Amino acid sequence: MQWKQTSEIILTFFVLLLSLVFIIPGFTEAALLPEEIVVLVNSGSPESMNIGKLYMELRKVPVTHLIEVSVTTDERISRRDYDELIAEPVRKAVGELYDKGENIRCIVTTYGIPLRIRAVKALIVPEDEINRYGRMKKQKKEKLSELKKRRKENKHLDKDLNRDIKRLSAEISKLNMKLGYLRGTDTVAAVDSELTLVLMPDYGLAGWQPNPEFIYNRKKVLSHFKWVNQLY
Repeated sequence: MQWKQTSEIILTFFVLLLSLVFIIPGFTEAALLPEEIVVLVNSGSPESMNIGKLYMELRKVPVTHLIEVSVTTDERISRRDYDELIAEPVRKAVGELYDKGENIRCIVTTYGIPLRIRAVKALIVPEDEINRYGRMKKQKKEKLSELKKRRKENKHLDKDLNRDIKRLSAEISKLNMKLGYLRGTDTVAAVDSELTLVLMPDYGLAGWQPNPEFIYNRKKVLSHFKWVNQLY
């Protein structure tokens, strides 16, 4: 059997398995309702279209909740193509459903939709500045390693030592974010993660971004963005 046929069978079985999970007794109360789901497919991939439609049929998702986009079938996509070819059509389609009074809680992506968004172009920053932050990070990591070694050798609890270790760890984390920002490497993202923010207004691409709609983040999100803005 050819790999293409095998992969289609595996993917079809996976969709069937997902559908069965939602009808297992005990899970129905927490399950999403079919009308709360939209399904995202790549119109340039027959496999994506077939799997998306099969999922909708099994889950009884309304046919009007199918969102078709035309994108590359590669695993990676540029930020520009994501914004124009995925995010904008999804935003428009979900917005139209909201206008009709429908409540969309879930976007299901299918095989054929890219998985990752490439990094945006790095900032034009003098190499000396990047190296300076790199040296700072190296020095702090060496100091942190030394403190951890001392803590391991010290049989008594040293609150000051633990506080210094915690402080250095936080400083190294900030330096990692700063270096990623300068190099552009921390703008890489997963497509499904970005889709959770698709209805948000413009947001920063650097570093980790909390989803304000996630219940446990609602009290934390403002302080996080304030901290990130101070960092950059």
